[in-house]
Amino acid sequence: MRSQGGLSIVWHMVSPSLADSRTSFPLRGHSAATPTAAAARSRAVRPPAWGTGLLAFAVAAGLWLAAVAPVLAWGELGHRLVARLAEAHLTPEARRFVAATLDGESLADVAIWADRIKPDRPETAPWHYQSFDPQREWDDDPAPTGAAGALLTATAHCRDLLAGDAGTPTERREALMFLVHLVGDLHQPLHCAPAGDQGGNAVKVWLFGEESNLHRVWDGGLIFRTGLAEDVYLASLETTPEPGVAPGDPGTRDWDAVFAGWAAESNRAAVWHAYRLPSDHRLEERYLQANIRVVNRQLKRAGLRLADILNDLADRQPPTMAIVPPSTPPAAPAALATGL
Repeated sequence: MRSQGGLSIVWHMVSPSLADSRTSFPLRGHSAATPTAAAARSRAVRPPAWGTGLLAFAVAAGLWLAAVAPVLAWGELGHRLVARLAEAHLTPEARRFVAATLDGESLADVAIWADRIKPDRPETAPWHYQSFDPQREWDDDPAPTGAAGALLTATAHCRDLLAGDAGTPTERREALMFLVHLVGDLHQPLHCAPAGDQGGNAVKVWLFGEESNLHRVWDGGLIFRTGLAEDVYLASLETTPEPGVAPGDPGTRDWDAVFAGWAAESNRAAVWHAYRLPSDHRLEERYLQANIRVVNRQLKRAGLRLADILNDLADRQPPTMAIVPPSTPPAAPAALATGL
């Protein structure tokens, strides 16, 4: 990609009011998600369960991220690109659904809210990643280890809650804000990485001479090195060939299996691309050019697939009764008309 005015990436800030939100979104009654466990769990939307349920779930899922630097999948720019791409592909019904659920804010406005709240709500950290078997060779059917991470479970839970009319407006708003972010995480290869090195956080590299780690490089380092401003980057993604979304009618999909497939796809991208490092771990132009295509492919898939989920959710919303004032006053009952 050609640089546009050097490293002049435009970074947009999420409303500070979102970062201050302390509502505790429930994630209860789920096990660490594997394709088998996900398929077996109930598809019914669980009613909100506040209080200790969230903390108990987080402890069960494991908190290995607590020992590493905060993980911001795709970085702020990447998540905004996913959200804006999705917004461009929403149906009119989905636009109304999003506007009503988010109280008028856009998907891009809330795209990194889930990262901003992690310091105050560390129990949500496992929702952002899914560890896979620690292998570095091609696997046609990679499987999550089930030992760490709850990205699949959290994504499915958010979608399930929004599919019906469960939850208060505040709970549904938070579920949608998580969903927007987690679908992006699901497509970041190092958030579905082989277990053993904290999603690449423990892999020291030098990106164009600057010391970093592999996870940070894939979160935003490669995107930053393109030098593209947000609007230019978005236009570039829109013009690239569409990789497609999940096949079939959304109304008949097994979304657990769909999400598991997307995670496995990201894991393969990690194994075949992210971890193919030079022996000295010094990443230069060759690594950038080889992998920015993978980054862009994953960003576009995430945006299109997020739109697909939201379009499907909008179609599932229960109808609301519209109160329409009559065009002419109703006729008086016969008894009143005769004075009897």
